[in-house]
Amino acid sequence: QSALLPEGFKVPDNLTIMKYVDNPNDYMAAADVSITRAGAVTCAEIAAMGACSVFIPYPYAAQKHQNFNAQAFVDIGGAVMMEDDDVCEGKLFPVLEDLLKDDEKRKTMRSNALKLAVPDCSERITKAIDDYLTNER
Repeated sequence: QSALLPEGFKVPDNLTIMKYVDNPNDYMAAADVSITRAGAVTCAEIAAMGACSVFIPYPYAAQKHQNFNAQAFVDIGGAVMMEDDDVCEGKLFPVLEDLLKDDEKRKTMRSNALKLAVPDCSERITKAIDDYLTNER
């Protein structure tokens, strides 16, 4: 954690740095900006709630699928994507600083992220399975 922060940076009281949590939705909903990997479930949750996010795709994910997930958000202005190396080189802090200073940019990113939400995904999946099983009989 401290290796990613500028030298001498004191973590303010209103900033929490966490490695892992069991209930990420609670934190993402309350956060001004979320910094996450870009797994499918995380991306779906971010889209559903319209969170302002910085994605750092897991570099060893199979076939770089997390990069593709994050890129879908980036392409519509719904997120920022950075690589692990960028973070290690200290490029995350200025990105966060920019986002935290610009309420309108965060609002636009949230609105754009919501465009990727599929609120009826359960119904679609159920219907696809039902259609398949019906046609197999």
